[in-house]
Amino acid sequence: MSRLQAAGAALGLLVVSALICAGTPLGVDYSNPSWIGTNSAGESVEALARLDFGEAAARQPIMGPVSLLLRAPFVALAGLFGGGMLLEYRLGSLACLLPLAALAFALARMVEGERPWAQRLLVIGLVLAGPTTFKSLFWGHPEDALASALAVGGILAARRHGLAGAAMVGAAIATKQWAILAVIPLLVAAPERRGRLVAATGAVALIAMAPMAIGDLDRFLDQNRANGAAGVGVTPSSLWWPFGEVVNRSAGLTGGEVEVYSIPTWMTEVSQPLTSIVVFGISIVFWLRRRAFDTADALGLFALVMLLRCVLDPMTISYHHAPFYTALAAAEIARTRRFPLLTLVTAGVMMLTSELAPAPDLMNAVYLAWSLPLAAFLGLSLFAPRVLGPLRTRLAPAR
Repeated sequence: MSRLQAAGAALGLLVVSALICAGTPLGVDYSNPSWIGTNSAGESVEALARLDFGEAAARQPIMGPVSLLLRAPFVALAGLFGGGMLLEYRLGSLACLLPLAALAFALARMVEGERPWAQRLLVIGLVLAGPTTFKSLFWGHPEDALASALAVGGILAARRHGLAGAAMVGAAIATKQWAILAVIPLLVAAPERRGRLVAATGAVALIAMAPMAIGDLDRFLDQNRANGAAGVGVTPSSLWWPFGEVVNRSAGLTGGEVEVYSIPTWMTEVSQPLTSIVVFGISIVFWLRRRAFDTADALGLFALVMLLRCVLDPMTISYHHAPFYTALAAAEIARTRRFPLLTLVTAGVMMLTSELAPAPDLMNAVYLAWSLPLAAFLGLSLFAPRVLGPLRTRLAPAR
């Protein structure tokens, strides 16, 4: 690709990302007070934009500081133009979306076959403008798009650029803590010197999180303790929904009241360790049972564990699927070098599921009807590819 073509592609990705952010409303969680146990970024980002590092640390949300630091200059720019909180949010979201745009472009360049440019444009649209991107922006969590891009990009880079991949996964962990689930897939993708990669990943994550810990250690510890504490709430995008009961009513996002569901306390206490055992157990078993890996294996593994995390978490929300969706697209493209049809179908059923929110029982039935078979397919593609027959060419490890 010539420099002129590269510049044109970068400009195009910038414009598409800006258009996506320009149309988003103010994120639901963004402007909420940043109390202990909440993930509202607005107050901390605005303090960083004013270079008030003490206030930023005192208002730090549960999330790591990478997206906060990345958004701060864009929020400061909004202030120079006299923009309000909506403009601040949109510009900050643009900062988080640009790495996802870069990943979409990298994946698009991997596509081969007939009419590759048409397929590549569709890949960019599917990855950059997929349903989880819009859900992340709607709920006020563009950092999930950023962390997904960093984690998947790090796994993708690990084979040829191990330390760069480790740095990206470390930055992802310092963006959203769930990215620690990308560490074993990173090691699966890396051909050698895995101990060095673990050390590099940990070092980057610790260095990135250190300023907030130093700025207000008590707040940092309280937020991380709160991050590990699960409540009794439950959403329809969960395996536990059928056990939920109405316990309260609250104001809906579009007016009126909505019913609030919860599950028994013992189920909450079981679900959290169960989720950790399943996702880490699958990752470790896959790593131990195979002697040779490739990048598509690692991406498929990451897609599987992130989907299971959503299915097994009682409080799964639509944007929590961002790392799963991004990893699925990357795994399919890395395996086939063609347009990711499975990802396209997944995007469609995810959009359908979201439209069923007014009927939560139906939403849960539809969600489980596609998420569980897809998780089974991903599991078989990794552990027993021969069982899938002709379908194994979509994601299964090479024989």
